[in-house]
Amino acid sequence: QLACPLDLGCHSVPEAMGLATSPNNLFQTLSHGASFMDEVWHLLGDRSVDFDWYAKRGAAGAVYAATELYMLTDNSSNYEASWRFLESRVEDLVNISRAKKDAESFLNGVADLATVLVQNVLKR
Repeated sequence: QLACPLDLGCHSVPEAMGLATSPNNLFQTLSHGASFMDEVWHLLGDRSVDFDWYAKRGAAGAVYAATELYMLTDNSSNYEASWRFLESRVEDLVNISRAKKDAESFLNGVADLATVLVQNVLKR
């Protein structure tokens, strides 16, 4: 997917990006990108129907786009540096997700504690 989107017959990453972002292909590129993000999350088992649906696809799309831009300057063999860049960005997403869950757990704990404290004060 990263090497040549839409099977446009391109021979390099800059050529692929140029073809994909030309006015004639832009709608198809965006549509393909959205479908690809849906497929990625579906394969990962995501069945969300709330705001997370949009957030996850937006985050994955940002990682994908950043990796494509990184590839423009990657001169490593078989885009090895780009694959490392992609792996690092995916790790970042996982860490953000963990931090979000930890923050939610902490805030739920604080809310539970506050509820108990208020109930005890009202019982007096």
